[in-house]
Amino acid sequence: GRVTPGDAEWPGGALRTAAVAGLPLIAVERLKTESHPWESIAPALRDEFRSGQTYFIPHDQPVLPDGFRPRMIVTGPLGVSGSDVWHPRDSMLMPLYHAGGAPLGLITLEAPRTGRKPDRITRETLEIFAGQAAFVIENTRLYGAAEQRAGRLALALQNVEESYRQLDEVSRVVIRKDMERSRAMEALDLRAERLLTVIHVAEALSALPDRPAILQTFASQLLFEMELDVCLIVEGQASGQQLLVAQGHLPATSSLEPLLGQRQPLRQSLQDSDILVETDV
Repeated sequence: GRVTPGDAEWPGGALRTAAVAGLPLIAVERLKTESHPWESIAPALRDEFRSGQTYFIPHDQPVLPDGFRPRMIVTGPLGVSGSDVWHPRDSMLMPLYHAGGAPLGLITLEAPRTGRKPDRITRETLEIFAGQAAFVIENTRLYGAAEQRAGRLALALQNVEESYRQLDEVSRVVIRKDMERSRAMEALDLRAERLLTVIHVAEALSALPDRPAILQTFASQLLFEMELDVCLIVEGQASGQQLLVAQGHLPATSSLEPLLGQRQPLRQSLQDSDILVETDV
């Protein structure tokens, strides 16, 4: 006999031989290379051939497709006679169904050892076996489908994790670029403000007649344009540093001369000819 489960998709799936017992290896290999549509077998499953869940197809009923029966003649024991003798071209079919009733596969029996057609007890035993076979096949398919789904879900999860990782990297790059752009914009704004300050100061100084007026106006413009509290203008001379202009919020009692002493930052800046930023003077 042979077990012939159908392809995964029904209706219209093909029956392919999965397991065979009692036939030569060459016949087994040939059967495994063949397939038969379920629609070609279904016409043989008539009530006139049915007993319980089994179908006995006599050899003189051409209801099975060509090539479905094994291409070999298997004879039964010698000396067997009677109306229940098994003919070498007889077949017994046991269709297998899903729990929902859809076709699952087919078990076929050929050439019983007794040389006789199966009796009621044998048929009932075969039906029990067929039920177990259908249960195993369906569970195997469900398990395989579950494994495939789990594999797809695992792959999808990996893809999601990879997408999140890539998204995080892109987000980090975007944030970094945005910070760089913000810093660049701030620097451009600062340069624009300073350039505008220079223009305003130059405009204010262009019409002044003498040096003291220029220095006083320059200091007042710096206070206003750059929002400073104090502006001091000091000139280096041969005799030392001389404070020329002092504008801003200066206490009335404050003395600025000590800022020009030996160890003061203002004097150091003048000597080095460099900009010196001091937060606490």
